[in-house]
Amino acid sequence: MVYKRGVAWHRYGGTIRAKTGKALAIPLRAAVKGERPSEIFPNKGDAFVYRRKGKAFLAAREGDALRIFYLLVKSVSKLADRSVLPDEASIHNTASASIRAIIRMQLARRK
Repeated sequence: MVYKRGVAWHRYGGTIRAKTGKALAIPLRAAVKGERPSEIFPNKGDAFVYRRKGKAFLAAREGDALRIFYLLVKSVSKLADRSVLPDEASIHNTASASIRAIIRMQLARRK
């Protein structure tokens, strides 16, 4: 089992849609990658929605500068990527070898 969020989406592809009235936040800066906007901006007044050329961004003021942190979208689609996980045969072989090793250890303890 893989407990990393989003692995199935990368492996099998599909579309992720935002909840009604919300948006998906795509990081545009390395500093915020892997962080939710609510973690970067805990107070709602720290950031605002900036619209330009039909796109929406989550931005903040830093002094006199406008800094754009996230692209806001309604949905994101991607094709399947089989390279995200090992192929089925490799998974099967590794699992079988691990099970055999556990059985050998248990049998050795009984001696």
